Amino acid sequence: MEKEGNVLWYTDTVELNSSSVARGMALVERVQVRIPLLLLLTLTPTAVAVGFRCWERTTCPALLGYKSPVPTTIGAIQRLFNVTGVADILAANNLPEWTLPNNFTVEENRLLRIPLECDCSGPGLYGEPSNPLVYTVRKGDNISYLATTVFSGLVASTDIQHGNNVTNLRTGQELRVPLPCSCGKVNGLDVLHFGLTLEYGSTTLEQIAHEYHVSSQTITTSNQPHLMFGRALDIPLPVCSSMVRKDSLDHPLLVPNGSYVYTANGCVKCYCDATKNWKLTCEPSKLRPTNWSTCPSMKCDSSISSNMYIGDTTYSSSHNLAICAYAGYGTQTIFTTLTAVYIPPGLVHAHHTKSRWWAWLIVIAGVFVVLIFGYLCCIIWRKCKIEADRKKKQKELLLEIGVSSVACIVYHKTKRHRKRSKVNYEMQIFSFPIIAAATGNFSVANKLGQGGFGPVYKGVLPDGQEIAIKRLSSRSGQGLVEFKNEAELVAKLQHTNLVRLSGLCIQNEENILIYEYLPNKSLDFHLFDSKRREKIVWEKRFNIIEGIAHGLIYLHHFSRLKVIHRDLKAGNILLDYEMNPKISDFGMAVILDSEVVEVKTKRVVGTYGYMSPEYVIKGIISTKTDVFSYGVLVLEIVSGKKNNSRYQADYPLNLIGFVSNRTELRHGNYGMKVKVLS
Repeated sequence: MEKEGNVLWYTDTVELNSSSVARGMALVERVQVRIPLLLLLTLTPTAVAVGFRCWERTTCPALLGYKSPVPTTIGAIQRLFNVTGVADILAANNLPEWTLPNNFTVEENRLLRIPLECDCSGPGLYGEPSNPLVYTVRKGDNISYLATTVFSGLVASTDIQHGNNVTNLRTGQELRVPLPCSCGKVNGLDVLHFGLTLEYGSTTLEQIAHEYHVSSQTITTSNQPHLMFGRALDIPLPVCSSMVRKDSLDHPLLVPNGSYVYTANGCVKCYCDATKNWKLTCEPSKLRPTNWSTCPSMKCDSSISSNMYIGDTTYSSSHNLAICAYAGYGTQTIFTTLTAVYIPPGLVHAHHTKSRWWAWLIVIAGVFVVLIFGYLCCIIWRKCKIEADRKKKQKELLLEIGVSSVACIVYHKTKRHRKRSKVNYEMQIFSFPIIAAATGNFSVANKLGQGGFGPVYKGVLPDGQEIAIKRLSSRSGQGLVEFKNEAELVAKLQHTNLVRLSGLCIQNEENILIYEYLPNKSLDFHLFDSKRREKIVWEKRFNIIEGIAHGLIYLHHFSRLKVIHRDLKAGNILLDYEMNPKISDFGMAVILDSEVVEVKTKRVVGTYGYMSPEYVIKGIISTKTDVFSYGVLVLEIVSGKKNNSRYQADYPLNLIGFVSNRTELRHGNYGMKVKVLS
């Protein structure tokens, strides 16, 4: 390593090995390389299998910088790196100790510090974790993927190959992952060695040094003769100075800036803050001791104050700020020491002359303001999160239905806008204000009826088009699943005897389906009223029966999807101006593959009296399910009488048993007789 002017040069002997080209034939050429250091960093993006050099023969704490390729949790990272306690990960990353490891989400590519104990006590040149990491191979894993993605470049592919003497992996195989680590002082200073993979072209050496409060020269010293992007770089992090004695079981206590540690068997918590003159600040922790039943006394023996404990401060007569500091621990003992920092006399005098209640008042007021501000921030954050989640769900719902835009757009009146909408969407997307205006703000006068989905209203668009609007009710037995199911099905099914979906609206809490308007309402409106059913002559009834049959045949055999309606009844048959039937309400429909004859379900839905016995009893769904409902519907149309939702006990599994006690049905004044043969 040389320096000429303002340029740092790197000089080394490099081996160029071509053994990968011809096995057994090794061509090794040794050349002297002398290039600028930053150019070397830029021109070397590939991973190199090199460990971290041990500076002392000892064991020590160390850190690794890990970036997960996908969102994960701290608990998952703890299991991946085999970290003994999740509290160590929280401390290394300055996260609250009450953080739940399996609930705290770590975003993709977020840098997380992973603590480990490094063993440099052996005869080897490089350090290795005291608790070796063992990874179980999963399906689809390969060595390159493990090195670059799973462990984010902290270990090279060649390290995994050589450490396990393998080339190919098999599922369930256990691999030893040789993570890099190091121990020892650098340039005579206590440091905590931090392994960080540098992404090619992401930063410079000076930026790294500035971010981690270390000099560029120290980084180059720690990584000689290998310093390059694409591999783990050893960054010696400066640590806060402490009063820990050499005979303490945790000496030296290495805590880098912006992190804390638990020591003395969990009884003491120490925090490092570079802004506080790199002095370690310790206080009693709130964790239970790991090896002791209770924490030993943390009281400072002091003539200044008899009630000082670790972390307490007081003023002495010599105008010094006395601090009870942590000094280490031994068997059932915690060591303390009293340190003093000189402060100007005027400041001490001012401290004694000011009334203490003013200080308490300021503290209480400050805490109150912080709490109020935090509470308001939580409310705002929660509202924003709920709104974001709602919009996300709405977008996913629209995309599943087949609409490419999440926004509920205003209904356009101009021909140009209508043409553009037809190009961009499979159906018209309406804004809620347009729907509210079309229905007179959902007035009772425009209400057509009430179904399982919710109320149905008549509406008139600005261009005079009449529409029927189904509004999902919060009290509805159906929900977003049925809403999505109906919208997706009706949008894809096109037939004369199926109701046509004109559009939809998903805005705020509103989920609305917009259909073509059918003025004669539903079949049950006419059929089960003593006066209105007299107007439905036999020819119209036959036409209704035939139209429903055509619609069912289309659903079962000729549509793009094989659809089982599951809720065919008079209330779901709508009539247009000419009393032509149209099947509606596909919220409970089931889609089957064309080659599937029947399926079973544990969720039986529909209307009793129209459901086939095998569907009610065994949960069997097939085209016969709709055929049974169609048969009951035909009997209602012919007889003009409503099904009483009961089955005959003597004939539990066929439609004939349903009407076997009737040998003749007389219909009105038309002189028509229907004989049932059993």
